[in-house]
Amino acid sequence: MRWEKIGIVWFKEMLDTIRDHRSLFLMVVLPLVLYPAMFMLGGTIIGRQEAKEKAMDVSVALGSADGAESLRTAIQGADNMDVVASESPKDRVADGSVDLGLLPGPGFDDAIARGETPKLEVFYDGAESGSREARSRVKKALDDLRERVRRERLGMIGADEKLLLVIEDVETNVASKQKMTGFAIGALVPYLLTILIATGAYHTAVDATAGEKERNTLETILVSSAGRFEIVFGKYLAIVTSSLVATLAGIIGMAATFLLLAQKLGGASEPIAALPPAMIPVLFLMAVPLALLLSAVLLAIGCFARSTKEAQTFLSYFQFLIILLALTSIVQDVHADLTTYLIPVLNVAMVQREMLVGVRDGVHVLLTIGSTLALAGVIFAVGYKLFQEERVMFRAR
Repeated sequence: MRWEKIGIVWFKEMLDTIRDHRSLFLMVVLPLVLYPAMFMLGGTIIGRQEAKEKAMDVSVALGSADGAESLRTAIQGADNMDVVASESPKDRVADGSVDLGLLPGPGFDDAIARGETPKLEVFYDGAESGSREARSRVKKALDDLRERVRRERLGMIGADEKLLLVIEDVETNVASKQKMTGFAIGALVPYLLTILIATGAYHTAVDATAGEKERNTLETILVSSAGRFEIVFGKYLAIVTSSLVATLAGIIGMAATFLLLAQKLGGASEPIAALPPAMIPVLFLMAVPLALLLSAVLLAIGCFARSTKEAQTFLSYFQFLIILLALTSIVQDVHADLTTYLIPVLNVAMVQREMLVGVRDGVHVLLTIGSTLALAGVIFAVGYKLFQEERVMFRAR
């Protein structure tokens, strides 16, 4: 194995990748610019929508209001609430003419005065934001009404309010701000990085294998002084390089995004902490084994495919599998059993998630790196075997 020949093949493939503007966009522009812009724009849109919902006027249809003045008073006291009388509040909500419907039971106020519990039916449309907002405001108004009636009843019997306070619980979140940030972003960051690792290698892998077949330039490379293994390994390193460049750009882009969010939300009661600079190399290093594995898979698929179109078809199905495994890491508990760290793709995402929340488990790291590198070696050997088979590399296209 001559590293000089491998370096020449690697340089040739990287030069082809750099010349392709689409590859550069996927490797650098997309993760470094688009992802931060997407986060910021998404956060802005969500924030504006929440502010809009809080400021919006909502309408409530109140049925059989006679004998329910306490309810009417409580509802009218809520902000931006328009209360209208209706014989059929449920139908009014169903046809969209009001946001919420209330139907108090007969003798609502009298039941409260007698110390009974009157019935109140609430009708809402869970698919409409206005109806959900109206339900939230009415719930708060009803809670205030309940609290007022409770105090009145306690006062009537001369009892202290503390009589009903059996336990006064005081909650204290001992998690640091950084750990809470890791918990909040720990599910999203590994998922996005996994997608980036695969996407960054996608075009280089197709172009270096199936693309060479279509351009009829593979024969020229094979008659050069470089051996088959040197050619394959050089191409493989180029695919890995493209993947890692995209990964690094993605990590830097996300770190910049979280820094901006931390500054923007710094005055909040639960502020978001910026991604620590020390976490950038940690996330990147844990992405290297996965980049080696996915690059080997992409290389093997590209060698097997007859054409670029066929390779893209195979890789689209492979991408679905990657997304499925990455999504599984979101719903998995941080403290998963050891077998989880033997599952490709999922194991790397889980370890990255652990590191973001401050969990350091050497066994998990060793199992993940060892199993991923072993599988990468096996799949690379398969790709090298396919590259040696002329009936595979030069079959009818």
